[in-house]
Amino acid sequence: MRPALPLALLVVLAALAGCGAVPGLGAPPSDERAVAVRADASEYVATAGSYRFKLDGRVSAADGAASRTVRVGAAGNVSLARRVLGTNATTGGRSRRSVVDGYTAYTECAPPWDGWAVETLDRERSWRTHTPLGRQLALLNRTNVYWNGTETVDGTEARVIVGYPSARALRGVASERGGASDLPTSGVRNVTVRLWVADDGRPVRSVVDVEVRADGASANARLATDYRGFGAPVSVSVPNPTGDDRYELGCPGS
Repeated sequence: MRPALPLALLVVLAALAGCGAVPGLGAPPSDERAVAVRADASEYVATAGSYRFKLDGRVSAADGAASRTVRVGAAGNVSLARRVLGTNATTGGRSRRSVVDGYTAYTECAPPWDGWAVETLDRERSWRTHTPLGRQLALLNRTNVYWNGTETVDGTEARVIVGYPSARALRGVASERGGASDLPTSGVRNVTVRLWVADDGRPVRSVVDVEVRADGASANARLATDYRGFGAPVSVSVPNPTGDDRYELGCPGS
């Protein structure tokens, strides 16, 4: 099986754990109810100060008779007031920690190497777009959105909106943390983003689905994230790598 498709989608999943979209020709205009819900969510997050998130994702790829599925999980804290984000992520059974402190991102290197990869993020973007929920909202803000009814999520009745961003939009999300060139946009067939929003404007869940097909191979990815604890105190430990523990060009072997 060609590794390019699953690896490209893993790059996108990592970037989302966060883009312009150009609606397809003939796409119907946004639903006014959905636009109002999107605005409610954006306003709520802008004043929330902090939140926690828990992510569950998978990437399934197939090439002829060969197939593979990789699970992705993460949990983290976001302080919008202090501009700090901490995530513990597991991909394919391997766990790593990442931290965003202001516009500096730290990614823990996998064994046998110690230390952290250090990266400077785009300061021209709002800091919120470097956070999981901020990227979902940025994606929905640049595509048409539609009303998708109501559902109950963990006891909370939520309004559901959906958008269908272009491959260009998805590539823009990946570019937030590098690796955008790894995404084969010509093979991206479908991108769907759903957001569940409580009556008070509080986002409670987002789900992103991506389908890629190229050269006879195919891959499907789903990223589901729940959001909790808005406004509650959160704690994030920021690393301070120096010398041999600091990698400016990425972790060895990455």
